[in-house]
Amino acid sequence: KDIDSLPLTSIGIPVVAIHGTHERRVKGLTNPVQALEKAGFLIHLHCNAVVFRKGNERIAIHGMSGVPDQYAESAMKQWNPKPVPGAFNIIMIHQSMVGFMYAKHLMSLNSLPEGFDTYINGHIHESRKDKYSGAPLLIPGSFVPTQLTKESVQSRGFWIIDTENVPPKFDFYEIENQRKVYFRTFRTDMNRNMIIEELKTLSDTPHMKKPIIRVNFSGQEPVPEQFINDLRIRFGSVAILSFKKEIEEELPAARSLEEQKISVQELGKKVLMKNLEEFRLDTKTFESLFELLLEKKDEDAINLLKQSVDS
Repeated sequence: KDIDSLPLTSIGIPVVAIHGTHERRVKGLTNPVQALEKAGFLIHLHCNAVVFRKGNERIAIHGMSGVPDQYAESAMKQWNPKPVPGAFNIIMIHQSMVGFMYAKHLMSLNSLPEGFDTYINGHIHESRKDKYSGAPLLIPGSFVPTQLTKESVQSRGFWIIDTENVPPKFDFYEIENQRKVYFRTFRTDMNRNMIIEELKTLSDTPHMKKPIIRVNFSGQEPVPEQFINDLRIRFGSVAILSFKKEIEEELPAARSLEEQKISVQELGKKVLMKNLEEFRLDTKTFESLFELLLEKKDEDAINLLKQSVDS
C-alpha cells in the first residue's frame, strides 16, 4: 500500500486497521473500515502491507482482514506474504485458530508464514500471549466482556510494542476503571445461605462500577425461580447479575458451546452452511447469503439461492 496516496493518514500518528467478522459486507455495500480509510482516518489492510520509516527504523505492517473460516488458510496461501528486508515485520489477522477456539474449519497456526517479528490475531475475545516461529504471538482480546465465561474475569487492555528497544519490548497495559467480572459456580443442592454469603462478599468489595457476577448453577435439582428473584432484588442495586442453569445430563453439550465461544451470529453461520451442504448448493454463496440475511434483504437472499440452484 502506497502511504503517499493517503496524505491524511500520515499526519500525526497513523492508524492501521484490518476489518473483522462484523465489518464484512456483500458486494455493493460499504465496508465501514474501508469507508474510514476513504475519509482519511486510517489505513485499511487486506492481503497487503504498509511500511513506515522513522529515522533509521523501518516498520512493515502486513494485514489480512477477516475472511470466512473455511477460506482462511487458502486465502493466506494465495496471499503468501513475505517479510520486508531490513524492517521490523508485524503481521495482523482476524481469524479463529486451532488451539485457541473449538469449532470446524479453524485456521491452523502452521498456516501462518514464518520469519515475521510479531504475529497479532484478533477475533479471539480473551487476551493471551503465545509464540509462533520463535516470535511473539499476541492476542489483544476485546475491550469489554463479550461472553460471561471463566476466562472473562481477566483484565482487559492492549499491547504496546517498543521496537526501538533491543530486544523489542512487549508490554500489556490494562484499561483503567474496568467493570469487574466474577464467575461463580454453585451446586443446585448447595445451602442457599452459603450462596447468599458468597454473593454478599463479592458485592461488598469496593468497585468503581457495578461488577458483573455470573452465577452458574450445576446439578440435577431445579433452582426455584423465587430464589433467583430474591437474589436479583437483594443484590441488583450493587451488581449486575447473570444466571445460567446447567442440567448435569446436558452438561457436555452446554460445555461444548461454552468452549467454542460462538456468538448467535456465528452459530447461525454454521447452521446455514450445513443446510447449504445438505442441499448440495454452492457454498461459495454462503457469505453473501448470510450477509444479505443480516441486512434483512430477504428477497435478495431468495434470488441468490434461486440462482445457486439454477446454476
